[in-house]
Amino acid sequence: MKKTTLILAFLVAALSAISLANISQLNAQPVDSDGEQILGTVIDAATGEPLISATVYVRETEQGAVTDLDGNFAIRNMEPGTYTLQVSYVSYATKIITDVEIGQGETVRLNVSLDASSTQMEDVIVTAEVMKNNEAGLLRERQKSISFNDAISIEAISQSGGSNAADALSKVTGASVVGGKYVYVRGLGDRYNNTQLNGINLPSADPDKNATQFDLFPANLLSSIVTSKTFTPDQPGNFTGGNVNIRTKNYPENFTLSLSSSTSYNVQSSFTEGFLQGDNSSSDAFGYDSNRGLPDLVVENNMDFPSYTQVLRDPEGAAYLNNITRSFGNEMIPDGNESFTSFSNSLTFGDQNQLFGNRIGYILSFNYGQDVSHYADATSRAWVATDPNANELATDYNFSDQKSDLNVSWGLLTNLSYQLTPSNELTFRYIRTQDGVSTGRIQEGPFVKNTQSENVIFETFVTKYVERSVESFQFSGEHAIGSRKRFKLDWDASLTENGQYEPDLRFFFHEYSEIVTPDTTFRNHSINLGSSNATLPTRIYRNLDERNKQANLKIEFPVSLGLNRDVKFKAGGSYLFKDREFTESKFDYNFGRLRYRDFNGNINAFFADGNIGVIDTTNSGIFRFGHTITNATIPSNNYTGEQSVLAGFSMIELPLSDRLILVGGARMETTNIKTVSKDSTKAPGEIDVMDILPSINMTYNIWDNMNLRVAASQTLGRPTFREFAPFQAFDFAGGRVTAGNPELERTLIQNYDFRWEWFTRPGEIYAVSMFYKNFSNPIERVIVSNNFQETYQNVNDAQVYGIEIEGRSRLDWLSDRLKYFMISGNITLIESKVDVPQRELEFAEGFDIDTQRPFQGQSPYILNLMASYENPENGISSSVSFNRFGNRLQAVGIGGTPNIYEEGRNDLFISISKSFFGHLSVKASMDNVLNNPFRTIQTFKGTDYTVTEYELGRTFKLGITYDF
Repeated sequence: MKKTTLILAFLVAALSAISLANISQLNAQPVDSDGEQILGTVIDAATGEPLISATVYVRETEQGAVTDLDGNFAIRNMEPGTYTLQVSYVSYATKIITDVEIGQGETVRLNVSLDASSTQMEDVIVTAEVMKNNEAGLLRERQKSISFNDAISIEAISQSGGSNAADALSKVTGASVVGGKYVYVRGLGDRYNNTQLNGINLPSADPDKNATQFDLFPANLLSSIVTSKTFTPDQPGNFTGGNVNIRTKNYPENFTLSLSSSTSYNVQSSFTEGFLQGDNSSSDAFGYDSNRGLPDLVVENNMDFPSYTQVLRDPEGAAYLNNITRSFGNEMIPDGNESFTSFSNSLTFGDQNQLFGNRIGYILSFNYGQDVSHYADATSRAWVATDPNANELATDYNFSDQKSDLNVSWGLLTNLSYQLTPSNELTFRYIRTQDGVSTGRIQEGPFVKNTQSENVIFETFVTKYVERSVESFQFSGEHAIGSRKRFKLDWDASLTENGQYEPDLRFFFHEYSEIVTPDTTFRNHSINLGSSNATLPTRIYRNLDERNKQANLKIEFPVSLGLNRDVKFKAGGSYLFKDREFTESKFDYNFGRLRYRDFNGNINAFFADGNIGVIDTTNSGIFRFGHTITNATIPSNNYTGEQSVLAGFSMIELPLSDRLILVGGARMETTNIKTVSKDSTKAPGEIDVMDILPSINMTYNIWDNMNLRVAASQTLGRPTFREFAPFQAFDFAGGRVTAGNPELERTLIQNYDFRWEWFTRPGEIYAVSMFYKNFSNPIERVIVSNNFQETYQNVNDAQVYGIEIEGRSRLDWLSDRLKYFMISGNITLIESKVDVPQRELEFAEGFDIDTQRPFQGQSPYILNLMASYENPENGISSSVSFNRFGNRLQAVGIGGTPNIYEEGRNDLFISISKSFFGHLSVKASMDNVLNNPFRTIQTFKGTDYTVTEYELGRTFKLGITYDF
């Protein structure tokens, strides 16, 4: 936190200095960013690429501007009126734009496309068309892209009610969000997707996945999210479903200062009694922990301390163990409190000024919020098939379940860009997100598998705090070289750190039997702790630190080969180094002279101060101990990992005709991954391999606004550190134990894609896409024993194929009265097949099970629908969105027990907003309108068996934003 505070202070001071420097230069170079101005972009009409150093000239005032690296221009200090613009560029037909009207205090935005001239050099005269929204701009970018892209803008994110990047991506064609944070593209899980922040790879803050947790990125930090679904050689080779690029805000054209605040009420979670939480720290309100970590006394002594049996007659050793045990505290189960409500606040400011005669832009955005979630009376069950001839499943356990989460998060984005010349720009970005989640959970019910009785009740308590963070420093440069600025050089370098910290994860398990008498029912705690079910109370401390160092270099240049357009060559390379350190310390309690049965199930009394450490001494000087801590750390659950990827690529963009473009090339990637366990008996895992990844994309421009695309490529999937390391974890005693496998290999995937797309008008599209993917050696989570043991393993083959259909249209074609209405929707239908390993088939001998199953996390369909209304005349906008996915495989069954599927559910969202006085806007929304429950099921002989079921509750949200 000290480092972040210093960085923030430095950045604020730097931005303040820039503002002061700008003020001192106003007399020399006046800039009135609040007056009338014309802003826009000049692009190549055929390719959609920005034209650098194009000239924009206002005939009436003789003012002008030159476009920058992104083709952008700005003409400021205009007067209200009507103007004529002349846009010219070498070897392109000059375009004359008439009737450019500017009102009082208005900013006009234009999107100008120039046609490359051959023998025709006459001026082209058109009437001004104002570029009205970024969604249209993103569709234009998609239309001219060389690969299959889908995107969502900040306007669409806001309109759909999304509060973070995960919410936004749930609206993208073919994407689904798992667990509120992980994104699956085309039904493929974390291993087959890649995440970038402004084109730079992001590491994962989750020890179990290769997935970025998208809920860490608040919507107010975003400008757009672009998902590439086909591979081109200038992209990383480790994606198959999608390469998701989160674009953060760039500097604004004008000074901007925006404040927003919102609060939400969930009928199930807000102001709820019995909200389960453990002890807290003074810094929880800032999303990080300050006092749950390992006690200083334990760290100072390198976790080396005796057991109580070793110091029964040793006063010094007994005092030492007593102090060690007491340093841990004695709260082992969550308490029921009253919850508060969720809220969010954000501040954004930025400007574009002059510094030393050149343009500088900056933006700083900060957000802070709290989210509460809670469910009670939920169901958590495990079923098992023991007899192929049985007509129903038997019960392993049947628990009632209640869980509470309190999530505090904040995020900071700073973007600083300096334009050395119109064709040379440097950018620095600093991104910091912090997220702290406090969880309490209680599950209770018969554990029939282990007790063989419905009357013996098993109860498990979990108290957990998880702190997650992302910190990224990014430097980049864009340069256009040569007399016509046609040689482009892009470079970037970044250092990104991710962390996940779990201090003092506490498990307490116990059993009791219910005794029923004619007068009452009471609990009989006659079973001592330490049995196979009611294992010893446990405290676990986990820490993950991961660092990414990355550098990329790309050069692009045209070559004239006598074709209708220049051939474009692109080449470059990249280097990525990633290292991770994961530690886990585990401590169990010994009870000494205490017997749990003597406390009749009163856990707090059992862990009272008088029962901790030394509780008495005998006449003969022997110490009597109550609870004492013992170090039960498993060395193999501690590991380090390193991954380096060195890549080089070359590609060509070849215009075979006026309408047919071929993009082809290859990428070479050398991969070295190594994990080393701190248990010397465990063999390290290592992959050292080089791959050539070819790619070809062809785009046929049927009409100016209609494309036909085909693509073929090879990509790869790498195992995560978690899957590679011999780390074991479980959710509760008796639950599944998952271990890593150091013998994993990387996966190779062949991809084939087809897309038809029709861009009817700006902001509108109709498209159909089809895809097929073949996997060699895919990695799956598989069963290795019939005792809830599982690991990760390369299986033989897998295939995924499907179709995506999408459409977006305004409704003014029906009636002019509907000109402010828009409807959009997309549906994805997917089929996937994975070979079931032979070992699992052997476990299921006698049962009728398929030899193939779907990919884990894959849905057979994903449906998104939205209707919106936006009227700039009265400042009212509203939207209704609907989302549904098909049942997706969550976990593989054991033996003949059916697989577990997450059941599809209907999600309906409604929002309405109103702007006032041009600066103030108020927004109200309702989420999860239908309140369909989260439910997982197993199906056996035509009957559905509920595994997990709980409701999320409806949420009502009210927000206010003021733009200065």
